[in-house]
Amino acid sequence: NTTVSNQWETLTWDFTGLTAGTDYTTVIIFFEFVPGLGGDGSIYYYDNKKEDWIYLTTKRNKSKLFLTSNLREMEAITIIQDLDSPKITRFFPENGGRYQSRDVRKININVDDSLSGIEPVEKSFSLRFNDKPIYPAYQPIQKLISYSFDTVLSNGQHKIEFKIQDREGNKIDKTVYFVILRRWIKKL
Repeated sequence: NTTVSNQWETLTWDFTGLTAGTDYTTVIIFFEFVPGLGGDGSIYYYDNKKEDWIYLTTKRNKSKLFLTSNLREMEAITIIQDLDSPKITRFFPENGGRYQSRDVRKININVDDSLSGIEPVEKSFSLRFNDKPIYPAYQPIQKLISYSFDTVLSNGQHKIEFKIQDREGNKIDKTVYFVILRRWIKKL
């Protein structure tokens, strides 16, 4: 039980001498879930080298009101409620853009999520070109999603639909329309 309500409270435990010769790798935290509130919280550990909180894969058991996660060592941990959707920081081609076909050989989408992050798996994002699914590459360090076209794009309007979600399930989507003015043909 905590001693305050409707405000932050710091809880600390001293494990000095209790962990000698024992390897603890799991943390379980019990707390009150708020029904219907998104982002029921995840466990993060503090990385001293990066000086930042790092997301840990968190299992939730709402019926028993606890969170479980695995640790590498007894690290400083916290619960953070991530309600923020990922951000799309750059998108090429741009919405409303007008290009020659030689200028659009790939789709590049820069994304960011400052809390739970984006898991580098197919279910984290989807990309459609002219209403057909396409399968992009994701470089998590560069935070770049890209797709290279196999053929030169035809004249006319094109549509890109992009959806992405973070590890907490927060989502964002964007639809981009652009026009190819002239099909470029390489002269021999």
